[in-house]
Amino acid sequence: MLLALLVSTGFVLLIPWLSPGLGFLHTPGMGTAFVVSVVAYSIFVLQDGVLTGLRRTNWVLGEQMLFSVSKLVAVALFALCARGSGILLSWGLALLLALAYVNIHLFGFAIPAREREVSRMERRPSWARDARPGDVTGLHLIPMESTHGMVRFTATTYVGDLFWLAAATLPQVLILDTLGARDSAYFSISWVITTMLYVISSNMGSSIVVESAGDPRRLAQAARTVLRSTGTLLLGGAAALVAAAPLVLRLFGADYPAHAGTLLRLLALSSVPNLITATALAAFRVRRRAGMVVLVYGSLCVLVFGLFQLFEPVLGLAGMGAAWLVTQLLVAGGLLLFRDSWLPRTPRVRRPRSGPPSGGSDPDTIRLMTIPQQRPWARAEEEH
Repeated sequence: MLLALLVSTGFVLLIPWLSPGLGFLHTPGMGTAFVVSVVAYSIFVLQDGVLTGLRRTNWVLGEQMLFSVSKLVAVALFALCARGSGILLSWGLALLLALAYVNIHLFGFAIPAREREVSRMERRPSWARDARPGDVTGLHLIPMESTHGMVRFTATTYVGDLFWLAAATLPQVLILDTLGARDSAYFSISWVITTMLYVISSNMGSSIVVESAGDPRRLAQAARTVLRSTGTLLLGGAAALVAAAPLVLRLFGADYPAHAGTLLRLLALSSVPNLITATALAAFRVRRRAGMVVLVYGSLCVLVFGLFQLFEPVLGLAGMGAAWLVTQLLVAGGLLLFRDSWLPRTPRVRRPRSGPPSGGSDPDTIRLMTIPQQRPWARAEEEH
């Protein structure tokens, strides 16, 4: 929070040199609102990690959906009374609602429930620590990471996250300074709508990390399940948004469908290959390959801005949508081509025959029998 406060304050003071198009922030009132929003967003991001660690990824999806829908509603309201700063104010209001929503759940229910669960787990004898649904057995089985390893992993993935933040937030500023305020507004609304599809992939990636970090042998099955089930959902959502783009955009103004219709369709289509990217990033985190997280996010950032410079003279504002779509296709294609680096192959188990060979009645023939499956707590005790 302190770092967010310092960086956002410095950004507001340097706006005349960094981004003259954001001059409306270079005032006491709007500058303060911007700084408060940045600090609140840092808490918002941390809460996602807390919810994920508590195995409550469904709340992450609910939080993100509340945030996205609140932004859309607030933009429509602020368009009537604060046209110059409506987008910023809508983010601030949506953040406050999301923070209240999650903090009440965290400190009122989720964290106390986890503390009771850990206490109950520690009171049970070691041989009785079976993996019950939602139990914290993995907490006692996973070897603790060293401080040096944790700092190295966190710092490396943070660099990758900075690349993603740049790709997701700086296009609005770039369009503002190159194409003007109107095109920036068209893109901002389209991106807010598309974010609701992107959130689904990121939430499923968090679920993969939660379910597989304690037992990496489950990674392949979890990743394939997410790709299969969530892919169908995203295809349907993207198709619906492509078909209904003019109707959705008309809610924000009569000129939005004509100027942002193609952009919104391209951005919606880009959310489908993003599922592969999000799943691969989750798998890299489970396998502790932080360098690959930086590589994937860095490639996304470089390709988005590079392709926009290539497409913008021909397509105009829609060039940013085309840049996102082509970038996601290229990155997802590369990840599929080298999928062995993040998607382990599921081992095939050959089942032994349960009886003598056909026609064999030789008493000296050794019958093959299946070894009974080991009880769950026995494996847990052995690893412990």
